[in-house]
Amino acid sequence: MNLRTKLWLMVIVASFTGLVLFVASLVIMGSFTARGYTHESLNRIGNELAEEAGKQDMEPDREQIKTRIQTLLDRTQNEYPQMSLEWFSKDGTLQYATDQRKEAYTFDEMMERFVGMPGKLWGFDNELATLVFHWALDNEPQYLIMSMPSKEMRGTQAFVYVRQSWMLLTLLIPLGIFFITPIIFSLLFFTRINRRLKTLNRAVQDFDARRTKIVLDDRGNDEIIQLNRHLNHMSERILDQVAQIQDNERKRQTLIANLSHDLRTPLTMIQGYAETLHDGLYQDDKEMRAYAEIVLRRSRYMNELLQKLLEISHMDMYSARIHLKQTNLSEQLRKLAADYIALLENHGMSFEIEIPEQSILVMIDPPLIERAVRNLVENAIQYGRTGGYLGLSLRQVIFAKSSDRSEGLDSRKDYEVEISVTDKGPGIPVEKQELIFERFTRGSDAREGEGLGIGLSIVKDVASIHKGSVRLESKPDVHTIFTLVIPHFLTGNHP
Repeated sequence: MNLRTKLWLMVIVASFTGLVLFVASLVIMGSFTARGYTHESLNRIGNELAEEAGKQDMEPDREQIKTRIQTLLDRTQNEYPQMSLEWFSKDGTLQYATDQRKEAYTFDEMMERFVGMPGKLWGFDNELATLVFHWALDNEPQYLIMSMPSKEMRGTQAFVYVRQSWMLLTLLIPLGIFFITPIIFSLLFFTRINRRLKTLNRAVQDFDARRTKIVLDDRGNDEIIQLNRHLNHMSERILDQVAQIQDNERKRQTLIANLSHDLRTPLTMIQGYAETLHDGLYQDDKEMRAYAEIVLRRSRYMNELLQKLLEISHMDMYSARIHLKQTNLSEQLRKLAADYIALLENHGMSFEIEIPEQSILVMIDPPLIERAVRNLVENAIQYGRTGGYLGLSLRQVIFAKSSDRSEGLDSRKDYEVEISVTDKGPGIPVEKQELIFERFTRGSDAREGEGLGIGLSIVKDVASIHKGSVRLESKPDVHTIFTLVIPHFLTGNHP
């Protein structure tokens, strides 16, 4: 059953239930409030009295008739003690009153009794509801005035004069409009809700079928608009995740291709030289040692490739168990630089170090930072050695008071440090600079060589783990500068 049918059924059932409850409540409430006299019951009593009093063939003379009528009125008054009955002749003379009144009424007194009728029939004030009945005695009209205190009348009665059937419509039409108007507005509202839900459903179906971005109206703040907004964001996130999965698949294929290429060549060389050594196809010991050196170098290269792959796997899990401690970064970098002095001299590269003498203390994971800096240095040596220069610098950037900080800076940061590695090699083309930190990406043809292109991605991961960043500035054949930025957060506020 679709939603529209359910809404229609709900409206019909609600209307019918409301009508049933309305009638039931009237009956139940009426059973508690149906006490007292009604206009109909008073009319019945009065008409019966007038009819009985008008019978003249029962007594031969007028005195007997008068006595019979008085007895009839007294008997009725005894049966209905709240009722007062008075008999008047045609000239207004009071013939008899059940309350034993003798004096005649003035005109003002009589009119006062009829003022406010018929409203007194259902009033609650201590007033008299008065009705008049008549009969004929010796062809002379006689009048019976019946009085009843308003408080003895049934308060829930309605007194409506309907002289013609069409006048009933003047009551029923407004009553019908009163009941139908909410139903019409409910149907209009439900129809609009149903239309919006259908639009939402079509969008979800289209997204499921074609993976197109959901763009639903998100202007407003009702529940459906909020749902539209969440679906818009959800579809965007899903598409981003799908794109990321596709990109990871592409990188996986690239990794397999690179592994096949980078491992096949050294394996072929190792196999060839190993067979040569095994078969003794070398001329002298010097040639044998040369072949063995090649096998050893190629084996070390393969081990380095596998180690890089292990580093990637290690970095993907490392952020969950990072071990921060306060570290003197100046001292750590000086020790690291000392490891490369001999290597740089062998490559004919000058080495410029700019590390402050004073201690620069930062909350870091020392092994991770050392790994990132070594990757930058080894990257510069591998790809920038033709420039004959390598620079390593450390700079501390101290922030002003929080009220003076530039917009966009994290107010929790005390200062940050910048570790820069510079080479003067061929550089990185502009079109590849945005991708250089992605895994399995190499900077340019001039910078390509052996390797999988994952060293810089590890640097980016280390920076991200420390809530920092890594920047690149490269001018081909001038210089290439990689800068690792590590923030130092205020005590106790490190993320």
